[in-house]
This record gives sequence, structure tokens and C-alpha cells, in this order.
Amino acid sequence: MSECNKVFLFILILSCLEFRGFSQGRIWFSELGATIYQDQKVDYANGSFSHSPALGYFLNINTGGKHFAIGVQGDYSSIDLKSGNNPSLKNNNVKLWEFYAILRYYPMLPTMRFWTKGAIRFTAGVSGGAYSFYWRENDNYNYPTYSHLAWSPLQFSSVIFGGLCFSSFRNTSGLSLKLNYKPTTYSMSNFPLADFTLKQPFSVSASLFIGPSIK
Repeated sequence: MSECNKVFLFILILSCLEFRGFSQGRIWFSELGATIYQDQKVDYANGSFSHSPALGYFLNINTGGKHFAIGVQGDYSSIDLKSGNNPSLKNNNVKLWEFYAILRYYPMLPTMRFWTKGAIRFTAGVSGGAYSFYWRENDNYNYPTYSHLAWSPLQFSSVIFGGLCFSSFRNTSGLSLKLNYKPTTYSMSNFPLADFTLKQPFSVSASLFIGPSIK
């Protein structure tokens, strides 16, 4: 099992343990989702390219009151560097990991109601944390000064998001759609093949929202 999969599995196990604790009377909710659209631009020494496809997943856990919650989130993205004209960027094995603390508005009572039992809840929030690039060392991504290192140094990142959660009126579990804005410019200096910066200003994510029932 790769290091990336081990980290994601650890986060998943941790969330399951938290669910067990939260279900004993505390308000909690969580999301397991994927990026369905990503606006991405990569700049490197010999040029740049935009709208490269990026595969991304995220998992978060939250707890709080009737309107606000705090939580943690882990994001995983696969960065496609081979879309550029630089012939040295051959492999699609550079990963971006992000870890956030979240302050989030999420009302337990629905923002609006539709039909007889359906509900829509508006949600929004801010996240602050750190990111790190990960790459597998092989013939193309091996360099003397990096031969023992597979993670870049941690750097600060942030996200602003807003969206809608669709569920039944008395059960908050359902589907969540969010628009995410990332003002961060992700940078990797002294990368074995080429220095590059990554911008992902806007993305749309869809997730399975898991929360408690309202009695």
C-alpha cells in the first residue's frame, strides 16, 4: 500500500471512531466526496498550461451547535504535470495533500423546504491549514538531493467555500454540492525536474453528507 493510501485510510478510520463518539448525543456531521470540476493552471520554467484535469477527493468531520461547527479535513489531488510542453514532465505521479481546520456555518433547521419531506440547507465556511506535495521516487523523479525525501515542506493554504446540502427534513444525511475558492498559489521549489507553481482558484465538489436525525 502506498503512503498516500495509508494516510487516506488513517483519516477514514479516525472519522469512523469519531462517528461513534458523536452519535452519543453530540451534534456531528461529515462529508466524503470528490472534485467534479477543477480550474487548474500550472506554471513552470519553460511555460505554462491550464485546465489540466485533476483528480481529487476529500474527507471531513465536524462537530458543533445548531448553526456553527468546527472540524478537520483532508484533501488529496493528483496533479497532471505531463500536459505541458516540457518533455521532462513525463509521469502523472505528483500528489497534493492538504490538511485543514474548518469553521463552518451549517444550520440544523433547513434553510428551505421542498415538497413534503425534502429540505435544503445552506452551508459556508473558511478553512486554514497546510499543504505538501508527494511524489514517488523512480527513474524520472529521482535526484541526488531528494533521493531520501518524498514529501515537500509544509506550507500554508486556505479555502473559502459555500454550497447546498439536500436531504430529508428531519434527517441531515444526503447530498452536498459546494463551490470552493482557493486563493493559495501552491509552489514546489527545487523540484527534481522543474520548479513549478500550481493555482486551483475554483472547483466544484460533490459529497455524501452524513449527519444526525432531528428529533
